[in-house]
Order: sequence, then structure tokens, then C-alpha cells
Amino acid sequence: MVKKISFLLIIVTLFVGCSGHRTEYGRKRFDYNRFSTKPNINNTIYKIIDTTKLYRLISKDYDALNKQLDKAYSLHLKFYNNGRVGQFFSYNENDLTSLDPKRARMGIYNYSNNILHIEYYLETPQGNGLVDYEFIIEKNKDTLKLVDKEYHFNYKEVALKKEFLIYKPDW
Repeated sequence: MVKKISFLLIIVTLFVGCSGHRTEYGRKRFDYNRFSTKPNINNTIYKIIDTTKLYRLISKDYDALNKQLDKAYSLHLKFYNNGRVGQFFSYNENDLTSLDPKRARMGIYNYSNNILHIEYYLETPQGNGLVDYEFIIEKNKDTLKLVDKEYHFNYKEVALKKEFLIYKPDW
């Protein structure tokens, strides 16, 4: 009897430990050690990105077709110290909770050899999992360009009010 209870307890612990949890906004969370990308320790990236700013996607260009895609939807990146990045799908400058990291898709970034690695946890109808991107990063005044093999993502810096800088990522 004790063996059965111990076995069940171990199985339940493993299941709960591997599956993670969800925030009150429905976003999946688990330990960042599950990412293959290790959190950033290279301070050179902070000469390119600013962790006190938000980056709003202004265009996504598909290189092979030389055309703009997906300009209509709202997507913002918020870089945090220690290699965390959040993808936000709605931001309201009058709503402090709109940048609560618990609302974001969790991600990890690392900058090495002039390449920015970003890894996100994606949930889609086709399945869930970690997706890793490798970008060449270009900065021109207040525009950040992330270029991979097929896409050019152009982000515009958005200044944040001091009140929005209270948040720390929950991953």
C-alpha cells in the first residue's frame, strides 16, 4: 500500500513539474530551464535595446516575396534584464495592467556573436512548443530591425511612463 501511494505521489509530482502552470490571464508558464536558449549575460545588447522601452511591430516583410505582411495586428516586445522578453498582443498607454508580464507570451533572449537568439513558448491549434529564432539585429535611431533568413521585423521604440516600469517577469 505504501509503495502504491509513493508511486502515485511521484507520478503526480513529475506531471505537475513538467506541465507548468497558467497565469490568471491564461498564459503558459514553466521554468526557464526548459528553454534551449540560455538567458542573456552579454551586456553589449543593452547598447542596442533599451529595457525601459517597448518595441511596437510596425512591419513584417517577407524577403522572398519582397512584400509587407501582417501590418494590421498589434504586437509589442518588452525586453527585461536577465535575458527575458515578453510578447504583448495588446498595449494601452492608459492601462497600467496592459504591460503586466503575466499577460505576455514568455520568452528568453541571448546575444552572442552579433546574433540575437529569441525563444518563445507558442500555443497554436496545431500544437504547442518552443520556437527559436536567430536574428541579425540592426538599430537606426528609434527603429529596431530583426532580420532572419526569411523575415524582416521592424519595431518602433515606444517610450513608457515610469509607472509601467514596475513590472518584473514572472518566468
